[in-house]
Amino acid sequence: MRTKTTILSAVALAAGLASASAQVYSANVVGYYNVALTAKKSTLITGQLPQAGKTTLLNNELINFSDQNAADGTVLLIWNGTGFSTYTFVGPASGGPAWADSGGNAATNGLPLGVSAFIQNPSASPLTLTIVGQVAQGAYTNSVKAGSFFYALPFPVGTNVDSAIGNMNIASTDGDVLIHWNPAAGAPAGVGAYDATYTFVGPANGGPAWADQGGNQAFPQWKVGEGFFYQHLGGNSNWVTSFTVQ
Repeated sequence: MRTKTTILSAVALAAGLASASAQVYSANVVGYYNVALTAKKSTLITGQLPQAGKTTLLNNELINFSDQNAADGTVLLIWNGTGFSTYTFVGPASGGPAWADSGGNAATNGLPLGVSAFIQNPSASPLTLTIVGQVAQGAYTNSVKAGSFFYALPFPVGTNVDSAIGNMNIASTDGDVLIHWNPAAGAPAGVGAYDATYTFVGPANGGPAWADQGGNQAFPQWKVGEGFFYQHLGGNSNWVTSFTVQ
C-alpha cells in the first residue's frame, strides 16, 4: 500500500497541549495522504486526518471517492466487536455519492481516530483514496480492549511500535499478538491476507520487545493510513501516543 503525506500549511496555534486523553487540533494545520487500493482486494485503512466538526468518516473524508471514479459496490467493513458492520458506496450514477448501511440507509457513523477498517475495491483497476483533514496534535489516548480489535496510529506518520510516537509497548501484555495485513498477499483470487505475526514479550520474559514467528526480535511498522489487527490478552489498557508538527 503506497501512501503519501503532505502538510499543506503549518501555522502554529498559540494554544497549549491538552490533557493526555484529548485530541488537539490546530485549525491551521491541514494535510492529505493517498492510499492505493489494490484491484479486487481489501485494504486495511484508517482515517488519520479528522475534519473539524465532522465525525462521519464515510460521508466526509471518504465521499471524495466520487472524484476518483470509484465503482459502485465499494465496501467498507467496520469491526464492531463481534462481527463486521457493512457499508456500501453508491456512486453518482446510482443517486450518490453516498455511503449506505446494510439496510440501504445513509450511513451516519464515523470511524474514530485509532481504529481501522477494511475497504474492498471491487474494480478491476486500482483506485487511489485521498484522505483530507486536520493534523491531530498533542497527546491522544486510545483504549486497547481485551480481546481482538482493529487499531491504527491516530497520526499520519509512518513509524514502528517501539518509536516514541508508536509507543505500543505501553499498552501491551506478555503474549499479545499484532498481525499485519497485506492486500497483495494470498491467492490471486483472494482479497488479501495477513502476512506477518508478531508477539509481545513482556519484561518478566526479557522484554519489552516484539518477536516474529521465528522468535527473532522484530519492529512491526505501520505506513501512513494503515491499520493492524491486535489480540490483547490483558484487561483494557491505555495506548498513549503524542505527535506535534514541527
